[in-house]
Amino acid sequence: MIPSNRLKLGEYVLCPLNQQLEYAEQRIPLEPKVYEVLCYLLAHQQRFVSLEELHKEVWQGRVVSDTAVRRTISKLRAALNDQGEVPRYIQSAAKRGYRWLVPAQAAEANIDAMPEAATITPFSNATAAAAMQGTAALASALNPAPAGAASTTGVSKYFSAGSGSKTKLIVTSAAAALMLLAIVLFLVVRQSPSWSQQNALALISGEKLSMALSPDQRFLVFSSNAVNHSGQELYWYNLDTHELKQLTTGDNQIMQVAFAADGKHLFYNNFYNGVYQLIQRPINEQGQFTGPGKVLLDQYVIMFKIWADPDNETLLLNLGNEQQLNIQRLHLATGTLTPVTSAVTAGVHDSIFAVDPKTQRLAFQRFFPGQGSSLIIQDMNSGRLLQQFLHQHRIFDLHWLSAHELLLVDEEAIHTFNIQTKESRLLQQNYQTGIALTRGLTRMLLPLANKQWLQFRHEGDIGRMIHQQGEVGVLSASRYIHTEPQTRAVFFSQKPEEYFLFNFENDKRSLLLQQADGTQQRLFEIQDSRLSLQQQHPDGSSLLLLLDGKPTLFDLKQHQLLPLNVVGNHWLSARFSYDGKGIVMTSRQNSEYQTWLYQLDSGFSQLLYQGYQLVLPYQADRYLAVHPDSRFLLLEGEQVHELPVNYSPPYPGSVHIRGTDLFWAETDLKNTTVFRFNIETAALAQWRQDRRQMQQTFDVSADGSQWLLRHIGHLDTKVYRVSANIR
Repeated sequence: MIPSNRLKLGEYVLCPLNQQLEYAEQRIPLEPKVYEVLCYLLAHQQRFVSLEELHKEVWQGRVVSDTAVRRTISKLRAALNDQGEVPRYIQSAAKRGYRWLVPAQAAEANIDAMPEAATITPFSNATAAAAMQGTAALASALNPAPAGAASTTGVSKYFSAGSGSKTKLIVTSAAAALMLLAIVLFLVVRQSPSWSQQNALALISGEKLSMALSPDQRFLVFSSNAVNHSGQELYWYNLDTHELKQLTTGDNQIMQVAFAADGKHLFYNNFYNGVYQLIQRPINEQGQFTGPGKVLLDQYVIMFKIWADPDNETLLLNLGNEQQLNIQRLHLATGTLTPVTSAVTAGVHDSIFAVDPKTQRLAFQRFFPGQGSSLIIQDMNSGRLLQQFLHQHRIFDLHWLSAHELLLVDEEAIHTFNIQTKESRLLQQNYQTGIALTRGLTRMLLPLANKQWLQFRHEGDIGRMIHQQGEVGVLSASRYIHTEPQTRAVFFSQKPEEYFLFNFENDKRSLLLQQADGTQQRLFEIQDSRLSLQQQHPDGSSLLLLLDGKPTLFDLKQHQLLPLNVVGNHWLSARFSYDGKGIVMTSRQNSEYQTWLYQLDSGFSQLLYQGYQLVLPYQADRYLAVHPDSRFLLLEGEQVHELPVNYSPPYPGSVHIRGTDLFWAETDLKNTTVFRFNIETAALAQWRQDRRQMQQTFDVSADGSQWLLRHIGHLDTKVYRVSANIR
């Protein structure tokens, strides 16, 4: 099923060694499953291949949704620039599946194939295998088999012949060994540029969110939480004299900061008194503000980066909300915004970016929720997309090193990427296996002169990302449930000392059952799908999941997924009804929330309510609802009673009802607060702790006496000088 030689597929060439497509001067890497699907379609191009067959043969029976398979086909079509309406490569037919349309032909030999294949980063067994294949090809060329002779491989081929063949073997083996050694040395030298980390700068301790370097590279401004202060204030640091000054005081939460191109102003994004503001403020070379701040924007919740154009007239910003994020240009003179990037599909996030002022090209990461992400190169003048590369890992920082090379900081590594050759060179790994929060240690790099960089790196007691169980009302309980780094959530089972764990690793999602002694049982694993746990059935027999947005049951006795006969895959939440015979589901269509009751025995659905973000069964014929404006409501038939508490920000996964108690958690830039509100008596209790100690994800036991929270521990950030020869 997997080809061994390069194949010509219409305008493209498939290179099995690199698992990539080649088109003109472009090389398009394919994800493993995308590559396997392509190979399977090629092997059976005479006929249609059904979804069920792809499930069985490519995913080998692993639990995966039809949506995930279709998404893989979509990724393959995107790589081939194939349109579903007028397909050139992949034809689809309802109830029949997919068929490959273009005959595959052997591609002409490519002399440069072997060195290209040898640039896989980091150097690994796969690279060594590629080098061995190249060496074997050279040996075959030096000692060709006679015409008509049977094809044999390995040492036995040579020793089965006479002494002449043995002589040829020695010569050939020596040449092959020399070539392999040359390839290894070439790779090591080529892929190991120096990245020498020096001592950390003498800055205050604390978690720093953002840094900015003055245009003359003399001053550093950063946002950090000082000792005994949970806010994020601005600090000024002289890189030559090591003088440190605090620029802002009060209750600020400053998340992003940037110098103006002339070095005379600072731009920073601040969360203050519940309002997000982008502020411009003048600053001098002594680290002093010389005037009041001017508010430029005050309505955008999310901002990942600020970049000041050298013309001192515009800023480039990531702006948006939970639904959509794009890159916009802010004109300082008029205060108007002009979109720079715009995704065709809603819900797409254009996040971290880098600008090359010389060529007016923009590099940015586009994230498709539940579908992965891409690195995109765009012409800023015309808005035309020039290149697109699959890049699964979240990118923290981007820099242009040259007209064709980028420096990337992502969750896995700090590395360079050549947009012409598609080659990547490893500079430094960016996580430590076995320690959860060290994934993505380095978040930012700032270029200095003379091949120097400033490296912004999370450190400190950050390995304590563990799940904490304690009595309700106690946030400092000492009992910890230790889990693996990829464990993102832990939930109570209805049995004592038993927990459900969700592990997220790359494109795999796993559900595990863990006992108090740490022993685990894997219940199921699914690939390339969105997955969340909603609730365990009151009788403990099954779990209610959202799988790619569709309510699905998992039978805990039979260990099998049971999709429900529910229309659509756009559901936001699902809970068992009070009697356990139905499921209350909420969706959002055309900006309107709808809540339905699905009967498990008949499969019949009926509309319950409209306009509520979340609806939870409370008692027989009574429901608790969360309004989009963050109000809690008690619903009894047609009657609506507003509870005397607000819920902000709305996050449905953190709301639980246990008996007559309503629990929820909120996390802002300073604190995590857990609330308990008795619906009948209106008694409210709350517990607060520094958000750097807790995170919002939590669960409450069935009897309402215990809760689980995620505990982080102390988080610090240090800044290092780095010497590197990467440009």
